[in-house]
Amino acid sequence: MKRVLGKRLIFNQTKSRSNSYRVLLWIVWILGGVWLLLGLERGEMASPFLPTPTPTRTTDSYLMEAQAYFDAGKLDDPLSDQDAIGAYQRALQVDPQNSRAWAELARIQTYSSSLMSSDQERLDRLQEALQSSQRAVEIDPDNSLGNAIHAFVLDWNASSNLISADQREDYLVRAEAAANRAYLMDPEYAWAMAFYCDVLLDPEERN
Repeated sequence: MKRVLGKRLIFNQTKSRSNSYRVLLWIVWILGGVWLLLGLERGEMASPFLPTPTPTRTTDSYLMEAQAYFDAGKLDDPLSDQDAIGAYQRALQVDPQNSRAWAELARIQTYSSSLMSSDQERLDRLQEALQSSQRAVEIDPDNSLGNAIHAFVLDWNASSNLISADQREDYLVRAEAAANRAYLMDPEYAWAMAFYCDVLLDPEERN
């Protein structure tokens, strides 16, 4: 903008001042962008373009699902993991330290061994169950349920005709000890009583 005063042109300083403000604003934007990029690289802030986290199912919901499969008789589906064993395994992915989930998985694995087509497959499944029950007891040694199911699994392992007499005797001794611990921890616990009585039976009766 200019004004004429006599024969001299006088320029207004408004445009110059406006340019200074614009440069200052650009500097602020650039510094802000650099700060944002550094924050993203250091992980101090999340990108707004990342997908939002989806809700994680609780362990209890998987345990309820597993019980529903068990009640429906779907212990082990060879074609998918939509069965009781699969649901317990998914529960343990959420909470690997859940002794109840390990114990219940061991119980279902033991029952499902009777569905195997060969003695070796049956023993393999029983060994998987034994590992699960041992994990349950390791996590919570004073839990009556874990010890009762551990006794149950040991008892079924003793029934295999692929193990030696010494191994069978070892399983039965350990089974009785685990059943006794479960009973002493909670004498009113029906599972402990049932498994304790089962251990006292000759395992050959179940074959």
